[in-house]
Amino acid sequence: MAKFDVGATVFVPSRLLPNPDEQPFALMRRTVTGNTNRSVRIDVHDATGKDIEVSSKLLHGEDLGITVLRVGHFVTEDTALDPLAKSLLQFTRLLIDDEVVRLVEVRTAAEIREIWPKVGPLTSHVILIGHGRRDSFRLLDEPQPLPGDQFAALFENVPNRTRRYGCP
Repeated sequence: MAKFDVGATVFVPSRLLPNPDEQPFALMRRTVTGNTNRSVRIDVHDATGKDIEVSSKLLHGEDLGITVLRVGHFVTEDTALDPLAKSLLQFTRLLIDDEVVRLVEVRTAAEIREIWPKVGPLTSHVILIGHGRRDSFRLLDEPQPLPGDQFAALFENVPNRTRRYGCP
């Protein structure tokens, strides 16, 4: 069975496309035009009209979505967390177009529980910014840092995953 169906949208590393230096992002959205063994044919959207063959292991499916999750803390938001979150957001926008990247700012477990059912289905990768240790993470509404398993449990209630383009 093919990893990507004909007609599917995939993200292709720009280095594999004709004229890679002219591509605006490191990963470019393209359409699958055919399958052969472990490779797929990709419409490269150039003047030649030729497709290229790419190993399917080098491609990302249309479910790709990056969420920069900034978990704030009143004391360090302005001087540390916000600049870091904004820098990482801008860096990811060099990798992939804006439709697939979003910044979400929260401070509490309650806010995570509220926003994650909306953002989770759009997310395949999370960049987490906040205060924590190797085994716990700090939230404003929790008296003690949350152990990793309890922090992870905040992200478990996600409705069916769908296309991840766009923001809620």
